[in-house]
Amino acid sequence: MEGEPGNVVLAFDWTQLTVDEKYCQILGYEEDELVGRKMWDLIHIADVEKCQSMVANSARSGKGTVTFTNKMNCKDGSLVIVSTEVRNIGKKEMICLIHLISSESKETRHLWNVLNDRVEEFKRASRELKSTRLSKHQKELVHALENVVYSMERIVMNNTAGPRSNNWHRQEVKAKNEESKVEEDVKSLTSEQLEKIGSKRPRHT
Repeated sequence: MEGEPGNVVLAFDWTQLTVDEKYCQILGYEEDELVGRKMWDLIHIADVEKCQSMVANSARSGKGTVTFTNKMNCKDGSLVIVSTEVRNIGKKEMICLIHLISSESKETRHLWNVLNDRVEEFKRASRELKSTRLSKHQKELVHALENVVYSMERIVMNNTAGPRSNNWHRQEVKAKNEESKVEEDVKSLTSEQLEKIGSKRPRHT
């Protein structure tokens, strides 16, 4: 972890009551931009449900303290991975310590967003194909397309659902390699196989 943690005092509904300079530095915001804002708005959407569940479990057990690793959204659009320690859960005011672990570049985040968009496009295309009358051979082609979509979806989920590694440079290289490989497979399907059945091709953005 990098240096001292950022400190936040939270209301029962997770509204940020006070924030210190370190916390502002981690996220790139000014103090007045954070005070009065709910912390859930700053935690990456893929991590919110997991974090809320851990907090709820801690409250039910009476422990009053929980620690989890999550991504947070910075003002400039980048992400940081942090270790979040919440104390006094269930009290009128809670103490939250934010330890910076590592950061993720905007370029990496953009890459996963692009992949996610393509996954959704191909899922829609697959549904359209399945809704038409297809021969056995055509169904096999659609099934092949679905396998490609599944592979893409798994890649995206593995890199957006939560932090996997502190070495983001290695992840950037891996992401680019994976995208190139999947894109080649998809191009092969759309230009050769899907054309044979005369179906609507998925649009590339």
